[in-house]
Amino acid sequence: MNLENFNLGKFIFSNETKNFISNFINELAKTLNKERNMNIGVVYGLENEKITLLNPENGKEEDVYIYTSNETLEKLHNQGIYENIYKMNKLDFYNLYSGQKVQLNGDKCELYNGEIDIKSDDAWYKLDDLYGVLRDNENTNFVVQKITDDKIYLTHENGSGSIYTYKELYPDFCVGDIVKRVNGKYIK
Repeated sequence: MNLENFNLGKFIFSNETKNFISNFINELAKTLNKERNMNIGVVYGLENEKITLLNPENGKEEDVYIYTSNETLEKLHNQGIYENIYKMNKLDFYNLYSGQKVQLNGDKCELYNGEIDIKSDDAWYKLDDLYGVLRDNENTNFVVQKITDDKIYLTHENGSGSIYTYKELYPDFCVGDIVKRVNGKYIK
């Protein structure tokens, strides 16, 4: 933040004073932003543009909305959603999966590859359950049940559960195909 953004009338500050005040304002803004927003979260649920993030510090879940284009943003606004909206790279968004870490950075949501510090028992238990389910689904066969204009719906080979992925990621999948989940991706 720059002091030139403020109308301070006839006050004249030395460069040292300007820098001190600017640094103070920047640090205050960072602190307030950290208090208002979770910075790093674990994807705990996915439902179209809404993702549920688990805060590893306190175990609380927070819904945020992701847009990858102006059309998606307009759709969210038409649904009356104006808060907790973040822009994300389309390919990153399409490749999101439960258990993945993301960082909320201003008005952007970005993939996060660093370590997280789990500070609450509630977060620990929720993440343990989540990663247990993900381990169980790894190298599991799924059957392509239905394909729409933008999504592919899959069920476990044994018929239980239903999940979806984006058609753009797997354009060659057909209804009836058996695919395997490997490292968060589906392969024929």
